[in-house]
Amino acid sequence: MDNKGVWHGQYTGLVALLLIGLGARLTRLGHVPWYDETFNWYVSKDGVGEAIDRIGNDFFPPLYNSFLALWLKLVPAPDMVWLRLPSVAAGLVTLYIVYRLLSHLISARQALVAASLVALSPGLALWAQVVRPFAFELMFVALALYAGVRLVSAQGQAGLNRHHALLFTALLGAVYTNHGALFFTASFGGALMATMLRQSGWKVGRAHIVLALVFIGVALCWLPAFEGLLAQRARSAALNFPDHRPGVEALLNTLLGFVSLSYLWSLKLVSAGFIIPCAAFGARVLYRRAPDAGLTLLLLAAFFTGGLLLLYLYDPVFGRVLERGYWLNIIVLIFAGTGFAALLARLLGAPGACRLAVPVLAAMVAVLHAQALRNINASESADWRPVAEAVGAKVAPGDIAFTIPWIMAPHVDYYLGERFKAGAIKRTPDLFRYNTGNIPMLLEDMRDKTDAKRLWLFIAEGDSTALDGAAFEVTERIEAPGGALLVLALPLRAEAP
Repeated sequence: MDNKGVWHGQYTGLVALLLIGLGARLTRLGHVPWYDETFNWYVSKDGVGEAIDRIGNDFFPPLYNSFLALWLKLVPAPDMVWLRLPSVAAGLVTLYIVYRLLSHLISARQALVAASLVALSPGLALWAQVVRPFAFELMFVALALYAGVRLVSAQGQAGLNRHHALLFTALLGAVYTNHGALFFTASFGGALMATMLRQSGWKVGRAHIVLALVFIGVALCWLPAFEGLLAQRARSAALNFPDHRPGVEALLNTLLGFVSLSYLWSLKLVSAGFIIPCAAFGARVLYRRAPDAGLTLLLLAAFFTGGLLLLYLYDPVFGRVLERGYWLNIIVLIFAGTGFAALLARLLGAPGACRLAVPVLAAMVAVLHAQALRNINASESADWRPVAEAVGAKVAPGDIAFTIPWIMAPHVDYYLGERFKAGAIKRTPDLFRYNTGNIPMLLEDMRDKTDAKRLWLFIAEGDSTALDGAAFEVTERIEAPGGALLVLALPLRAEAP
């Protein structure tokens, strides 16, 4: 086959790969929004300035929400399908970058087979169809991996080049999308430096200094966010979330999530039996074909996992970032895809492997993917549309709304924002002072600080015992995955005779 035919075949294969990835990322695009999704909508709905102000000292910096605010200026309506499309696009860009990385390390044909595991990964597909920053973080991480692998493949050539600039941009984008990417940045810096020192016989040269300056530059650009991150840590610690004290089972599930076994509840062992052996074999194959790149990826995974496990034991609040290490799925799937492609090539021969790659993957992986998506409880909340219709008709002018826990407030805003006048859905700076133990204080404060006659309270059914002795009317009961929610109407003032 001539070069034109080879190029045409690779182009056709790449288009097919992206279409497969797109199909996986459109599977549940219309599902009911999570609480966190409506939070991101609320943060971004009034422009970039408001988004930066509202995100405050969150664990997720404002880059994603700023982009979402710009996107909301373009879409015709704040429908969740429209809001999720940027994540779909970021997921496809990630897939393309991983393909380019793999085609640099192994043959372009085998790279198509290997990248297909990324295209069909249930975990990566899920994060590419929600209004959350993870798809953007994964895109930046994949770009950083590509730039770093190109740097070590150049055998430590001295001097600043475009891959240094690409690495700097990608790392800065990652840390300003998710503070948790700091641990990726530190681990990747250590892995790259160790590989380049090994290449130079453990002698420091100009190439090492340039690499160090790239990471120092990222740290300096991120430094203004450090104080806010500490403030968020203090607030999270004060809330005393149960998941800040994880047990062995929780840590095991987190680690299984790293190898893209999240959301495979009924097929976790089946998936592990496929992914893990392929990844082990792929690591061996990749280390032989591209030893410097293979070593860098292995060191990155080891540094990140080991370092954050120690951090989890020392400081569980900061250790929650460990649960945000979804990018490690990409590393595992790069190894697993390389191993799977190499096995197919050995069994069928290289040309046969390429011709049969798509049907074989369709048979082996698509079934897992379809079953996994059926098992995903893709919504952490109930469908509030019937509730909005029922409650909305009863809301009187001047009524106010409050939620416990506070995370439900954006959900109320999304579905009932037009029913309450501006500012009537409470999100004061001291939201966290109200909980199920001090609802009487909440009622007293609402009487003193507002002129409303009635408070609509959205509260977990199990917490309603805190209202013993208070006059209220249960207007709606919402079945949600985490337990039923009650919508209560509490009078703040006696009706005039």
